[in-house]
Amino acid sequence: MTLFTNSALVGAVIFSLGAAVAALLVYFILRRLLVSHLSDDTLTLGGPTIVRMGTLYALILALVFAQEFADYSGINSATTREAGAVGSVFHGLKNYDPSLTADIRRKVARYVKTVIEEEWILLSQKRLSENAWRYYRDVENKLLHLQPKDLFQKDLRSQMIHDWDIVAKSRIARLAAAAYELPHFLITICIVGFFFVTAPYFAFAPRFANIFLIILHSSFNGLIIFLVLIIANPFSIPAPIEPTALEVLMDKEMADLLVGL
Repeated sequence: MTLFTNSALVGAVIFSLGAAVAALLVYFILRRLLVSHLSDDTLTLGGPTIVRMGTLYALILALVFAQEFADYSGINSATTREAGAVGSVFHGLKNYDPSLTADIRRKVARYVKTVIEEEWILLSQKRLSENAWRYYRDVENKLLHLQPKDLFQKDLRSQMIHDWDIVAKSRIARLAAAAYELPHFLITICIVGFFFVTAPYFAFAPRFANIFLIILHSSFNGLIIFLVLIIANPFSIPAPIEPTALEVLMDKEMADLLVGL
């Protein structure tokens, strides 16, 4: 799973710095507006307020991040399962007469190549490849029309049909993940909550150590928000899921079938 590409690292730095700048702006604006209203008990009230609001905000961020990362990992696992199902069908076909299944195995290889080279780009546009669907349907049709010679081939044919069905389900799962958008209310909570948590810091004097703590706290929160946003879009830059399992299957098992085609 490739979570940190170069563009992701750059984005994380920019987002963290932006969050720090935003937090400092809130701090100095509130400090200017409210410093004359500070009293001896403001710090006494401000400390617990920061702790309680910060804890609640951290819990919200943790839950959102955990859910989005689980979905991100789930799609990556689904792609691995798809590669396993494709590989199972590809090798299962070798147990039939090679002259009868050579064309099917080539179509399986074409399907994998199309998914890697064409469909993965289209997923960023929330679409699946029609060419990949065509190869999928061709393979499905030929599997259904295979004539088993014995019970072993009959059971094998049933297993291959089942595995090929897993491929279709994995593709639909990819499309659903590509079309998914992080709910706007969660984005609003993350951003508004960031400013609410930052606001109580105005009660503390602008000493170097205090400013450093504000920058540290806001930068980390900004980084988490950035990670939530990028993993919510698993097929888009800057941290797209890669078809690694399918690429390995193509390079190690199928590439020779497509030489010259």
